[in-house]
Amino acid sequence: MPTFAVENNRYKTMAKDYITKTPGARVGGKNEGGKFINLLVDGNFKLVFSNPENIPELIGILNEFIPDVTITELTLTQQEQQGRRPEQKSSVFDMECVVDGGRKIVVEVQFNSRPDYLNRMLYYSTWPISNQHLKGDNNYSLNDVYIISFCNFALLHDGDWEEDRVVSSYSIREDHNFEVMTTALHFIYVELGRFAKSEEQASGRKEHLLFRFKNFGHLDTAPKPTGDAIVDKLSDIVAIESLSEEDRANYDRNMRNEFDIRTEKLMIREAAFHSRWNI
Repeated sequence: MPTFAVENNRYKTMAKDYITKTPGARVGGKNEGGKFINLLVDGNFKLVFSNPENIPELIGILNEFIPDVTITELTLTQQEQQGRRPEQKSSVFDMECVVDGGRKIVVEVQFNSRPDYLNRMLYYSTWPISNQHLKGDNNYSLNDVYIISFCNFALLHDGDWEEDRVVSSYSIREDHNFEVMTTALHFIYVELGRFAKSEEQASGRKEHLLFRFKNFGHLDTAPKPTGDAIVDKLSDIVAIESLSEEDRANYDRNMRNEFDIRTEKLMIREAAFHSRWNI
């Protein structure tokens, strides 16, 4: 019984820990966390990169993590996708954009793991594919679609997956000889739960970006300059003190929503715990 009591108490303290450890989370009108925006909260990612002034940094990030693609132009598009029937579920992407040659990229960030996350990404991919053709169009040529997800956790993989391999990518291939069926659909997962390097150990643009994505939410001082314009500018655009009054209000709302979501999940887990152990 003591073990269960300790576990239950841990759940009860997690909501408080979230407020005190999350950057910029506000309690009683005062900041209780770090000084930088946590980009792994979806509303925060939108807040930063929907700003036209930050498009060059978004392009630099996507070029680093999407293989065999060079992006020079990027246009943000509609994020909300309405169901085609009244009873059909709609979807709201964290970010969707069109890049060179009409290719579409959906960017998602996910703080907490969930068992259906891969299926969720597959569901999201159906929208940028089906939206490419209108009724009566008999031409089924497709512009490439990329679904890229920055995850604050590690996915489960089969076989001898290297523990420190952070980026995984998937396409549609034949089951036996892995022949590519189509190049129209790609999934990329940036698994930050597998990245364990410190700032001093990080090298190259990719690793410095990984360190910042994973740790901005816990930093009180900016990482040291690297000499890479994309990496170093990121510290400036995610500094909470640099936000406009309007953006700061949106940021505070994002953090309150994130806290509410996490608290609700903790309450559900706690109720299940009490039900299971009759306490």
